[in-house]
Amino acid sequence: MSSTKVDIDYQRIQYDYVPCAEQRGASTNAAPHPVIVVGAGPIGLATAIDLARHGVPVVVVDDDCMLSVGSRAICFAKRTLDIFDRLGCGDRMVDKGVRWNLGKVFLRDSQVFAFDLLPESDHQRPAFINLQQYYLEGYLLECAQTMPNIEIRWKSKAVAIEQHADHVALTIETPDGCYALRGAYVVAADGSRSPLRKMLGLESHGHTFRDRFLIADVKMEA
Repeated sequence: MSSTKVDIDYQRIQYDYVPCAEQRGASTNAAPHPVIVVGAGPIGLATAIDLARHGVPVVVVDDDCMLSVGSRAICFAKRTLDIFDRLGCGDRMVDKGVRWNLGKVFLRDSQVFAFDLLPESDHQRPAFINLQQYYLEGYLLECAQTMPNIEIRWKSKAVAIEQHADHVALTIETPDGCYALRGAYVVAADGSRSPLRKMLGLESHGHTFRDRFLIADVKMEA
């Protein structure tokens, strides 16, 4: 009997909101969580997995109950794949993604630039893969869900943050109201427009492409 591998549509899965210990009346004198990660996107999940692999308990909070929709980030380089290998997710991503090393840039019907990143004999991974972000997030989430020292809290939005001498206090908004969440460290992984970073008055440093790109998601029968 032949078997058919089912392709999970991670864009349609809704994850359950579950009231946490703090909402159920846990002691306010309990020790702060070692690390709280705000945002269950690629960066937040990868950070949580890496910490958990080193024995650090992590609480991840996210204001949504779903993963990303649409392609969004679609190209991942070799260095990124090396990191996913360390997290235990690299094989699934490379198997699902489209490998490539040759790139061409056109202006109308004229080629203006090309590059070819040839495979290197001592490198395990390709130069790039194309993979929709929701697959990447889905694979990371499934990995995180197997780790007992990672707790993921959906529909939990960080709306305020306060620095104390020995911990950080977050106010978390949920369908059941707000509660206080304390951690020794807080990681702001809530996106490029990070509300948490704005609350702290922190600027984002880095470089962006001056070029503009268009990504189209098209459904078609194979």
